[in-house]
Amino acid sequence: MPVGPEAPQAAADLGTRLVGAVEAAKPIDDPERDAFREMMKQLVTMQKDNWPYEYEYWQSKGRL
Repeated sequence: MPVGPEAPQAAADLGTRLVGAVEAAKPIDDPERDAFREMMKQLVTMQKDNWPYEYEYWQSKGRL
């Protein structure tokens, strides 16, 4: 997200995209969220013996 004079316009653009996504009931593309999910996928997979609940949860959501 930009910081500075362009921040209000970037926030307005994001708000417009979010409203459109909610109205269309579809997810929006978000590279940061995708990167976070990939990191969590790897972490939960590596820790599956220590985190059985989390592993089962992510597996049940089809994210592993």
